[in-house]
Amino acid sequence: MGIEPVWKQDVITSFEDLGIAIHDIESKEYSLLSIGTGEVIVNLISIKNSYRPEDLLLLQDQYQIKNISLLHLWEDIWLNKKSSGYRADFIHSWAE
Repeated sequence: MGIEPVWKQDVITSFEDLGIAIHDIESKEYSLLSIGTGEVIVNLISIKNSYRPEDLLLLQDQYQIKNISLLHLWEDIWLNKKSSGYRADFIHSWAE
């Protein structure tokens, strides 16, 4: 269920290439990245995962209480956006 290091690094590098700061958040269950000033968190979800929808919603709620937006980024969506050339627009929509 873990995140492939190559995919995670690709996400990190893509944000950094656009001048957007990104930091790893330590978590045993999730692969979380803090974007920019920390008002947005991205949860990387691999294609092969065993997350239950209610657990992902609970995680989102936990951050919402802190006025932090949590977005779930699915690996297949990332790869699709990357191959279609829309990745920069995709990233910028989160950073605004």
